[in-house]
Amino acid sequence: MKRGSKSGYRYAYAALGLLLSTLSCAQVAAQVKSEVSAIDQDIRVVVKEGDILSSIVKQVMGSSEYWEDVAALNKIKTPDALKPGDLVIFPGSLVQKRNFARVVFTKGKVSLTSAADKATDALQKGDKVYLGDVINTGKDGFVSLSFKGDTLANIQPVSRIQVVEFDCFDTEKSCVVNLSAAAGQMDFDVRNVGFKEPTSFSVDTPNVSAAVRGTKIDVEVTDGSAVGVTSGEIEVSSNGVSNTVPVGKGTLAGEGRSVSTLFNLLKEPEYNEFTRLSSEDYLAWSSIEDAKSYKVVLATSESMTDIIDSMSTTDTYTALLPEPQSFYLSTRALDENGLKGFKAIQKIDQVEIDDSVEAPLLEIELSERELKIVNAGDLGSEVHIGNQLQTIDDFDHLIRYEAHDIPPGETLELDVDPDKDIFISSRAVVSASVVSPYGNIYEFKGRQN
Repeated sequence: MKRGSKSGYRYAYAALGLLLSTLSCAQVAAQVKSEVSAIDQDIRVVVKEGDILSSIVKQVMGSSEYWEDVAALNKIKTPDALKPGDLVIFPGSLVQKRNFARVVFTKGKVSLTSAADKATDALQKGDKVYLGDVINTGKDGFVSLSFKGDTLANIQPVSRIQVVEFDCFDTEKSCVVNLSAAAGQMDFDVRNVGFKEPTSFSVDTPNVSAAVRGTKIDVEVTDGSAVGVTSGEIEVSSNGVSNTVPVGKGTLAGEGRSVSTLFNLLKEPEYNEFTRLSSEDYLAWSSIEDAKSYKVVLATSESMTDIIDSMSTTDTYTALLPEPQSFYLSTRALDENGLKGFKAIQKIDQVEIDDSVEAPLLEIELSERELKIVNAGDLGSEVHIGNQLQTIDDFDHLIRYEAHDIPPGETLELDVDPDKDIFISSRAVVSASVVSPYGNIYEFKGRQN
């Protein structure tokens, strides 16, 4: 995709070891018809009058789809012949399968190494991720996970995470998730839909642990760790030091860093106002003080999971898609520490260009402080008026402007600053979703030049 002249922003990923704790399956007592007790990692169900195997499996596992596994493990040859007092055992390894995250989006190279059989396979939309599973993303890999309770995890390229604690079955309690991040970048939107207690979500890196309750955070693991909070607050700890990171703040961990030091996250950029956008356009945003670069993401959903394109740039504009479609564009500024600022999201309904239609015929008159533009064509005209051109790939573009629609035969009158240069570009508006290509750029030198 053509993106104009932009500077690449590269992260150096250190080889970091993944420290894993001893895992234990959560024990949950099912409170339905049958008596359920948990012993070690197993759940044992005493069959009561009226119980059948499929109903017992559903009450323990949340779905009856595992009945054949349970029957085989318990050597039950006739599932419908269970008698009161019989014992049905659910091994911990099977019980844990009721806790899983669903893959809602993947792009590029993404693989999962299963804790169950150690096999590594490509991860696809709709797949399940269980306790102990490890996810790796390649240089072009993205994956989004949805946890019960509507918590969303977006994992970006060159990342490695493992699910080290997972219990989201009992809605009378809390959804408990702990991830270990060995490398990469990820962001989390932690929610609590359907659970009585607040979701307990934590992320551990080789340098910092972050305990999250109902918040949005970013985590980056390079030669250290960076954590930023854009909603709610988190508790972080590193090398025996703990601190609370509130909304709008971030912290760093690793050699020479301390989580006791907090940084202000950069504010969200403001997009240039526009009437409509096509593949000929560049969408610009305000320059943020102290920003070293900008992270730009295009996605088909407002959650920014279904990613079309992602890039880092030092420019304050981005080209759009080569073909017309609807999408969301997210922009956020990064500071010198690599902490991401607040996110600005703009929905864009990109219009089509009809090359058979010519740009409108304009009659332009500039006298001192008054600008008059007459649309002398048969179609409506979209006119852009700005004070500076941007050279991109050897071509001049007007990307910061005021946009005005002028119906056929009508005149636009504006007060202007005679000291500033004025640049005008225009295109015909064929319909709500179709425009002509841009015509020539009109230039008027200000008195200061």
